[in-house]
Amino acid sequence: RLLTIAANQAAVAIVNARIYGDLLAERDKTLAMINGLNEGIILYDLDRKILLVNPKAQEFLWVQAKDLTGKVLTEAEAKKSVFLANAFRISRIAQQEYETREYATAGPHKTVLEVSEIPVRDATGGTIGSMQILRDITREKEVDILKSGFISTASHQLRTPLTGIHWALDQLKNGGEGPLTPSQQVFVDRLFETSEHLRDLVSDLLNAARMEEGRFGYAFKRQDLLAVIKKVLTDLAIPLQERRLSVDFTEPSSPLPLATVDPANISMAIRNILDNAVRYSPEGKTVRVALRVHRARVVAVGQ
Repeated sequence: RLLTIAANQAAVAIVNARIYGDLLAERDKTLAMINGLNEGIILYDLDRKILLVNPKAQEFLWVQAKDLTGKVLTEAEAKKSVFLANAFRISRIAQQEYETREYATAGPHKTVLEVSEIPVRDATGGTIGSMQILRDITREKEVDILKSGFISTASHQLRTPLTGIHWALDQLKNGGEGPLTPSQQVFVDRLFETSEHLRDLVSDLLNAARMEEGRFGYAFKRQDLLAVIKKVLTDLAIPLQERRLSVDFTEPSSPLPLATVDPANISMAIRNILDNAVRYSPEGKTVRVALRVHRARVVAVGQ
C-alpha cells in the first residue's frame, strides 16, 4: 500500500512538473512576443503597481525596467529625474478603457507618444489589471506641422495675386475701364464670381491651418439664412447649367427669424452640401432646397 501511495504521488508530481514546464514555456513565449513588439507596453495590477515594462517602453521613456517594476509611482519618485516624471505622468493619465490620449515627454529627448489604456482580464472576465500601449507618433506630428505650415504659407501667398485679380475684375465689371458689351459684361461677371469663390477657398485653407494650430475661432452674429442660400445658389449657377440640373427652391411662406451663426462658415457648410448635390445628381434631375422653422430652429432641407 505504501508503495502504491508513493507511486501515485510520484505520478502526480511528474504530471504537475510537466504542466509547470508547459506554463513556463507559454510564459516565456508570451514575454518574447511582448519584448519584441514595436510598441511600448507597461503592465499594471489593480493597485497601479507596475508589473512589466517591455524594452520599447524603456526606450521611449529612457528608463530601465528595474527602476519601475514593482513600484507604484508617486510624486516623490517623479522628482528624482525627468524620465521618472514622464513615467509617473503617463501612469496617471485619466483614461477610460480602450481610450487613447497623447503625451509629449519632457526632457532632452522630445517624443510624442500615443497612449492607449487596455484592460487585462482573467479567464472568467474579471479585471485583474491594465496595460498601457505606447506608440511613437513624433514623426506623424512633425509631418502635420509641416503640412499646416505649407498650407498657411501657400494660402497667404495666394491672397495677394487673387486680391489684384479681384480688384481688376471689379474695375471692369463696374465700367471703370469703359463700357462693356452685353456679352463681355456677362463674361466679366462670371469671372468676378469665380475670383470671389477662389478667395473663399483660400480663406478656407487658412481656416483649416488655424484649426490645426488651435488658433481658429468663430465670429457669431445674427444672420438671415435666406440671403445666404440665395447667394450660394447664385454661385452654383454655372455648375448647374453644365450638368443640366434645375433647382426647386421653396422659400418660406413668412419671414424667418434671424439665426445666430458664423456667416462665412455657415455659407461654406451650405455650399458644400449643395455642391455635393450638384456633383452627384444624375444629369437632367432637379435639386430641391427648402428653408423652414422647426422647433424654434431654422432648418435648411435639400435633396
